[in-house]
Amino acid sequence: MSNILVVDDDRGIRKGIALALRQSEHKVTEAATGIEALGIIKQKCFDLIISDLRLPEMNGLTLLEKIKEINPFTAVIMITSYGTLKTAVEAGKRGAFDFIDKNFSLEELKLKVSKALESQEIQRNSLKPIEDKGYFKNQLGKKSSLELNKEKYLRIINTIKEDKDKEKLIDLFGGLMREISLKENEINKMIIEMSSIYEELSLFYRVSKSFSSLYDLDKIYKIAISSSVRQINVKKGMIGIVKKDSDHISIKSTIGFNGDLVNSHIVHKSYFENALLSGKPIIDNRVSEHKDEYFGIADNNSIIVPFTVNDHELGFLCLFDKIEDEFNTHDMRAIATIAYQCSISIEKATYYQESHDLFLDSVQALSSAIDAKDKYTYGHSSRVAKYAAMIADKLDLSKKEIDEAYLAGLLHDIGKIGTPLEILHKTGPLTHGEFDIIKEHPIQSAKIIKFIKKLTNVIPSILAHHEHFNGAGYPSGLKGKDIPLIGRILCVADAFDAMTSDRPYRKKMTLKEALYQMKCCSERQFDPMIVNVFTSYSIEVGKLYSSFHEQDDVLVSSVNF
Repeated sequence: MSNILVVDDDRGIRKGIALALRQSEHKVTEAATGIEALGIIKQKCFDLIISDLRLPEMNGLTLLEKIKEINPFTAVIMITSYGTLKTAVEAGKRGAFDFIDKNFSLEELKLKVSKALESQEIQRNSLKPIEDKGYFKNQLGKKSSLELNKEKYLRIINTIKEDKDKEKLIDLFGGLMREISLKENEINKMIIEMSSIYEELSLFYRVSKSFSSLYDLDKIYKIAISSSVRQINVKKGMIGIVKKDSDHISIKSTIGFNGDLVNSHIVHKSYFENALLSGKPIIDNRVSEHKDEYFGIADNNSIIVPFTVNDHELGFLCLFDKIEDEFNTHDMRAIATIAYQCSISIEKATYYQESHDLFLDSVQALSSAIDAKDKYTYGHSSRVAKYAAMIADKLDLSKKEIDEAYLAGLLHDIGKIGTPLEILHKTGPLTHGEFDIIKEHPIQSAKIIKFIKKLTNVIPSILAHHEHFNGAGYPSGLKGKDIPLIGRILCVADAFDAMTSDRPYRKKMTLKEALYQMKCCSERQFDPMIVNVFTSYSIEVGKLYSSFHEQDDVLVSSVNF
């Protein structure tokens, strides 16, 4: 059983580590601060101390130094978190045995504790007096091992009292010690280099993961600047875009500034202009000497990293006033990593938006085919799409569902392209046979678009846009919530636009009459929940209606139910 001290101000993490160690039959003491831990260490010996790097009252590095002053042979594992890897490397140089990320697994914790305790035991045994002189002679034929530390060699030399080859042995072990010192220096350099590489790769992974599913430019800008500010502790940051033939930077996202600077512009001069012309990052740790060049944006220091947006635009990722330190090349590499990912994501989002716009244009062209065939329904599909998207938005549906409602509205009547004009333009009642042909158009719409992979998700809604809430609709006689939600939304939007448009067999209703009719048909033809939402926003409905029928005098405020 080993004595272990766990030091962390996060009670959940501290208790979790303590519980896991106690289950492994270790004796565990807990402390919430560096000061509290130091008091405990002065009263009691521990085989291992697990401490957070960030502690109140006394940070982890200071506590580590105090621990080594009290007992240099106590093994110490440091707990790191996001952004503390550089500090963790420093902790290793000061005597920490190992470090572990706060998102550790139980197996990882047990493995590191086991290795630390094993190392501590080896070190303790190596300091015991060695009296068997044959041991030294056996060692002469072996290669030097880095597992033997300097203190151990010193003890070995001090135990040599009567050997005739004492001077030779001392020279030999002295040489071994010098070799170890050189190897230690090489290993320390390698650790620092590998840690730096690891941190950059880790940052690259985290940032690329954050950007991976983003197609919204505003969100990309916000992720870029928030990731930069989190990575490097600064007071302010901003990201902007500048056209290559312009002298103004358009601000896209900021952190730490008073007031909303987004979509505002600043003139790029001095260091902004240098970064623009050279295409290389600029670090300035002497801002106080020429504040005017930054228009009061920075007080102490700044780092400006340009990145390519497209052939005509450059981006700037800028951080100002680093806290407690100056900007360095390590910071520059980190921000360049984020800027690179931002550039890729902007390009991807732009391509996606262009593809999406082309797709929508194609869909609208497809829906216009039926509108062009029938002068009475010209513009009907576009209006239904906008009504449906508005209803979906008022129902707090997701962006994806709102887009689906809009697409389904555009294409819901595409199947009528095969319906004879004499039926579509008939002024009198339809015969049973003619109505049967009309009832086929949802199925025909689904058949037309089923081969377009990007539209298959709207087929159920299109099929259901003439289903009635009471089950009396067509083509399948679905009832209530068996009808897809977007299908129920389309039913309301389609009927409302039909009522407020002229048809061969009747004149259009007024807005007030149509809204009243919607209310009357609630629970029979329409989902009452959707009707309630639609009529509750009669002002917005009226504004959308008036945008379609500019010649009409719409008095939506007078609509009462």
